[in-house]
Parts: sequence; structure tokens; C-alpha cells
Amino acid sequence: MDGIEWMPRIGKFGRMQVVPAAYLVVSQGSSGGCLTIKVQGDGYASVWWADFDKAEDDGSWEGPSESIMVRLADDWNQFLELDFDA
Repeated sequence: MDGIEWMPRIGKFGRMQVVPAAYLVVSQGSSGGCLTIKVQGDGYASVWWADFDKAEDDGSWEGPSESIMVRLADDWNQFLELDFDA
């Protein structure tokens, strides 16, 4: 299966059903969320964290929810410059 066929299926597995369609999942984290890149609309190419713990807290498991998205950086280069050890 090539990448084009696979991409629409990303959001159909596990907790990722709460990630809105405007975001592409890059990596699933071990601490209750996943790293995403916004691929549509305002903030195109920005990097976001989908916070699954927040979805549990506010009960937004029924479908995609912008309320769980936390903006980390304006683009991938800015994300790479972040110091997560601080």
C-alpha cells in the first residue's frame, strides 16, 4: 500500500479518531498524545500536540476535537529548536 492510500486511514485506529482531519499524525507519543502537523487552513505547516488526556478530561472522545490540539511551533524548523529539557 503506498502513502496516498494509507494516509486517509491514519485517523481510524485507536485514540487518533479525535485528531481533526486538518492535522497529519507524525508520531504517537508514549505520554497520552501524538505529534501532528497542520495540513489545512490557518496555521498550515505548524506543529501541534494532540492531547489524549485532555480528551478524557473533557469527554471529547466521540469525534474529532480542536479542543485537544496544543500548538507547539509555527513550523517544523521552529519545533526542532525547542528545548524540551528546560
